[in-house]
Amino acid sequence: MNIEHGIRNLKFDRRGENLRSKAILISSVNEQFDEEILPTHDEHFYEIQRLTFYSNGDETFESIRSTENRFHLCMLVEGEAIEISYRDQIRRYNYIETFLIPASIDEYRIRPIRTKAQRSILLIAFLKHF
Repeated sequence: MNIEHGIRNLKFDRRGENLRSKAILISSVNEQFDEEILPTHDEHFYEIQRLTFYSNGDETFESIRSTENRFHLCMLVEGEAIEISYRDQIRRYNYIETFLIPASIDEYRIRPIRTKAQRSILLIAFLKHF
């Protein structure tokens, strides 16, 4: 990157408290699942959601997600693995793996795979509606 071009694009008014925000809880299911929005700056073109799956004995909670015709960029940041199923296909993703759910997939399911972990956290980034 050209240094001068980079300096011209810095926004010095965006720092510290101007960028920090707290997660907003969207939904929670009986201490099994939390869905939160991690607010981004108004000028950012993407949103971030955090899905937290809690261990509750042998029971496994499954989340059904809609892409709303937007791709979902996902990363498992805590937990051992998750299973993503769509259109009769099942894919497994492990801790710290990043993967993309295409916008052409209308709906998909997320199920954590646990052996030792007490919870799993999946971050999902997608384009904002303008």
